[in-house]
Formats: sequence, C-alpha cells, structure tokens
Amino acid sequence: MTAVASVDRAVAGYEPGGGLTVTGNIVAFTQDESTQTALSNLSLHGVAPHLSVVPGGLSTAVAAGAPDCAVLLVDISDSPDPVADIQHLTERGANHIVATGPVNDVTLFRALTDAGAMDYLVSPIVEEELARALTAKRRGEVAEITELTSVSTAIIGARGGVGATTVSVSVAWLLAHEYGQRTALLDLDLQFGTCALALDLLPGRGLREALEAPDRIDSMFISSAMVNESENLHVLGGEEPLEDSLFVTPDGIEMLYTSIEPDFNHLVIDLPRSLVTFQRPLLARMSNILLVSDLSLSGMRDTVRLKNLVKEASPDSSVGIVIVEGQDKKTTIGQSDFERGIETKIEFHIPFDARSAADAANNGKAVPAAGGRKGLPKAFRRIAERVAGDAKPKKRKGWFRR
Repeated sequence: MTAVASVDRAVAGYEPGGGLTVTGNIVAFTQDESTQTALSNLSLHGVAPHLSVVPGGLSTAVAAGAPDCAVLLVDISDSPDPVADIQHLTERGANHIVATGPVNDVTLFRALTDAGAMDYLVSPIVEEELARALTAKRRGEVAEITELTSVSTAIIGARGGVGATTVSVSVAWLLAHEYGQRTALLDLDLQFGTCALALDLLPGRGLREALEAPDRIDSMFISSAMVNESENLHVLGGEEPLEDSLFVTPDGIEMLYTSIEPDFNHLVIDLPRSLVTFQRPLLARMSNILLVSDLSLSGMRDTVRLKNLVKEASPDSSVGIVIVEGQDKKTTIGQSDFERGIETKIEFHIPFDARSAADAANNGKAVPAAGGRKGLPKAFRRIAERVAGDAKPKKRKGWFRR
C-alpha cells in the first residue's frame, strides 16, 4: 500500500478481514448506495456480522418504532425534521444512533448529536469512517480515560520543507507505539498539511469548522473529526480546497487545544510558522517547543527570530533546536557557525538518509516504523525520549523471545 490516500486503509483498529466488531445486531434504514456498499464491506470483513438493511430512511425508522438493536443507522434525507425524529428514537430507547445524510454542515451535526445521535456522517460514506462510528462507545458508557496529565509539544519549521512534519509524525508515532502513550497529532496547516498523508490516512472532517466556529467545539465533535492511526495515535488535520479563503478566529486554535488536551498523554502540534506570531497564548501552554531547520544562512536567521519569539511568548517552555541535514552541502554553513549565529547549541542532529525517508513515504509509514533502529530512526528516538519526559518505552522482545 502506498502513501496515496485510499478508502480501504486501516483506522481505529479496523482492517479488511479483521479488527473491531459490533457484537450486537445493526439495523440500517438507508437507500444510499455508498452507505449500503460500505455496510456490505464491513459485514464481509467481520466488523458488522449481524446486519439488516431496511429500504427507507429516518422517517421509516420512526414509523417502525425504534427497532431493538445494538446500533441503529438512519439516513436523514427523507425526514422533514431530522432533529425531532432523532430525539424521538432516543426517547424510545435507541442509545447508539448513527445518522447519515448529504448535507455537510456543522450546525446540523451539533443539533443531531445533541438530540441523541452518536455521530453524523456525510455521504458518500467512507468505509473507515463508518467503521469508526459503528464501533464507537455508546452514550452512557464511561471512557477508560477521562482526563490525563498531558505533555504538549509544538514543532515549528524555521523554513518550508526542512522536515518539521517528518519530525512531528515520527515523534508522535514513537510516543504512541513505543511508549504506549495516548497521543494526538494535530496538523494546523489546513491546506498543505501532510501529517495524515504521511501515515496513509484520509484527513478527517471538521477541523476547519472547529477553527472557524470555535463555540461549536466539544469533545464529541473533536472525536468525530479525528482519524485513528492506531489505538494510541489519533490524527487531526485537513485538506481544504486551495481556492477557499480560510477564516480561523484568533481563539479557535486555543479552544481546540483546550478540548483535546485533557484526553491525551501527549499532544504533538505541527505548527506552521505563519501561525506562530498570533498564537502566543498557545505557545505559552507548550511543555516543549522544537525549532527545526537546516544548516543554511536563511535557516539560521529564521531560527534566531523564532527562538526569540517563543522565548518571549513562552518563557517556561523547554526550547530545543533540531537540525535536519540536507543533500546539498554547497548551501550549508558549519555547525559551529550556526550555533554562534543562534547563540545556543543544536540539541538534535538528524542525518541525511534518503533511502529510509523514501521507504517511509512510499509505504505510508512513519520513519521509525519503516526503517529499523539505526541512523535516521535512531535520531527520532532521541527526540521522542526527550519529549516523553518521565515515560519509559515499552520493553522490546528479543529475537529468541519472539
């Protein structure tokens, strides 16, 4: 599988042929072809083994009197008042309702979930999103993790293309997989962000709406917008049309952070440098800030400027300098000259390793997942060790024990 986005990639533990399973019966009231196809595939893969599809939609489900089932899926297209109908089904005892429909509107999403729906998916339905919605915790169930002591790390590239996203993805993956920490990876480049792509995931829906209308943010909305790479790694990003003008409110990112932070051990933020100047309140809440650069003259200049800004905005944060070695040696300056220019030591040095980077990109994996334990992956593990703080990596089984 390549890094090209596809609808059959793994998410939330679901993989074709195995993974999560809805133990009870599912009754779906829908005539939408994409929904029926996704349901059929999930049934074949074992995620929805006990499935009944009824022609019709939400109005038909209401007329049927809220059938007794573990999960009720309803297409709201045929309902003149879907919010009232969802509330009626909830009052009749349905406690895990997944609504689907053609309208992509955050106000409708909030109204439906407030009325009792677990989730609302916009058609055409993507199989992985449907699997996530069907297997989500039901209303009334207590999550195993309600609030965690969180460590937040912002990773900022001094220049474009120096490798800040690769550092973000690798560190988040290591925290989740090798340290066993519940980790959120937040990509705040809504139009050009590649964190989800680097992990062979489709970006979730909802980040743009959350940032443009922060008063609508809550934990359920965020949970729906996130994409799960694994049990411990959750990714929130976007891939908005380039022709659109984005209107992120000044407090949108701050409120987003406040909603995400209590549910995770670690929050890793791939923060574009274009957002740094007006996100000082967010910087002040970071435990760690890593500035990523190459050994170029312009990289040195912009590292100095960013270092001064983040030190002023967040004097209590631990600031580290990460150098990513490039292939072109002609434009680089010496490490000692770079350190004199920025008036601090380089903390981490990531070697140039085109093969490991290419293997990771072509396979849609984080570099440590694709490249073993030497060279490039080893450099990322040193950064993760620093970011992890008191957390210790899980013991790796030796060859003979495996």
